[in-house]
Amino acid sequence: MILSDISIHKALAEGRIVIEPLMEGGVQPSSVDLRVDRYFRVFRNDTTPYIDPKLAQEDLTELVEVGADGSFILHPGEFVLGSTLERVALPDDLVARLEGKALALDTPVPTPSGWTTMGDLRPGDVVFDGEGEPTLVLAATDPMRDRPCVEIVLSDGTTVVCDAAHQWQTVDKNGRRYGRRVEKVRTADEIRQTLKVRGERNHQISLTPPVQYPERSDLPIDPYVLGVWLGDGHTAGARITTVIASH
Repeated sequence: MILSDISIHKALAEGRIVIEPLMEGGVQPSSVDLRVDRYFRVFRNDTTPYIDPKLAQEDLTELVEVGADGSFILHPGEFVLGSTLERVALPDDLVARLEGKALALDTPVPTPSGWTTMGDLRPGDVVFDGEGEPTLVLAATDPMRDRPCVEIVLSDGTTVVCDAAHQWQTVDKNGRRYGRRVEKVRTADEIRQTLKVRGERNHQISLTPPVQYPERSDLPIDPYVLGVWLGDGHTAGARITTVIASH
């Protein structure tokens, strides 16, 4: 049985589950978001031919601390131990597991300098955030293989292949009742399980605000004039149709 957010909040309030510090909004419908800390323990497999748990092998691993401006690169097939920023304590009757969240490597990603793909993103690149503002990519993980994935199909025909644990902010039918619009973070698998209610599509994803590109002064035509021409212009010439009111 997987705990719901209600059960997780109850266990936290009772002290059965301890998560310190618990970031605001960290509890999801059936999970809790954790953050990776700056400490990693790397295995030095070249120092010993085998691992004997009965023997002390202090040189088997090396503690790596990543600086504030540094990065940690996990190479394909490499195994390391990472620490979380949060301290987690569980009772004997509960078990937890850590899962990553990912998008397909060929997922198109808009940037201020044009389109790229998820697999081509690197630390230092600039992309648009959920509010349409340019934001810096701080880190990029290596591809995660053999992950359970789902295909999200949007109403305009756009498809996105993502990890089953990838999070989306949606508004379901209950969140649209009485003229409200209450958004909630849900995993792709949770959306799949609640895709329809009474035969109707259940989830909606809000449109992103207009993206903010850097200002340019070398445009061949003023953006406002182009917009007016696209709305009321003529394809045969540089003419715009408008309404002339008579008095």
